[in-house]
Amino acid sequence: MKTVFSKTGSHVSIIISFVVFVTFVVFLFFILQPSLGVGNEKEALLDSIETSLLDYMSSDLNIISAKINSGIGCVQLNGLASASGVIAAGDSLKIKSAGGEILNYELTSAGDLKIQNSAGNTFFKIYESDAISGSGAAIGACTASTYNLGLVRTEKKVFEKKITDAILLYQASYDQLKQDIGLTSGDFGFDFVYDNGTIVSRGEPSQAAGVSTKQSSFSYIDVDMNIKQGSMVIKAW
Repeated sequence: MKTVFSKTGSHVSIIISFVVFVTFVVFLFFILQPSLGVGNEKEALLDSIETSLLDYMSSDLNIISAKINSGIGCVQLNGLASASGVIAAGDSLKIKSAGGEILNYELTSAGDLKIQNSAGNTFFKIYESDAISGSGAAIGACTASTYNLGLVRTEKKVFEKKITDAILLYQASYDQLKQDIGLTSGDFGFDFVYDNGTIVSRGEPSQAAGVSTKQSSFSYIDVDMNIKQGSMVIKAW
């Protein structure tokens, strides 16, 4: 005896199963859509805070290299400010030798740069930025020297000083920091981790608040112009 299968019944079952599956998927989409929307909004908010906060902690860094012919004890680079095109009298600088030693300096009102050069260095790296703390001091008479300038570079960098400024402003005037980074709604905080592992936290939401977080890693320039690695956990609620 031959067994007869109903092709029509089989096709109907497949169609019904497909319709049930599609209905279930559509149902799940409408159920989950609000939470997906909230998640996207939080993610966009965290991205915006990260970008704005890192921009707030950043400044332009001008890097100038200069070479002299002989390592005299105290060297004066006449007209260095105008020759560099990026330095002006009164700017805060850091001067480093080829070996990374920080050297004392004086930037005169005429734009001449005096460098205390006790080790007889012939190559100097000169850093200029509004994020550099302090300024030079009076050195006295130095010997003028001919010099050659290398490539002048300008880079935007995150600075330890600017990180400290953000931490202090958060504590002293949170609303001002929110305004400075352009945050118009919601609240935020951050945990900053320095290269040596030190953690500074700002912003503790209440337990009832729904908190979203994002971790960001980046390099920053410390007070001695060394490149360090840091990270930040941004919190939004």
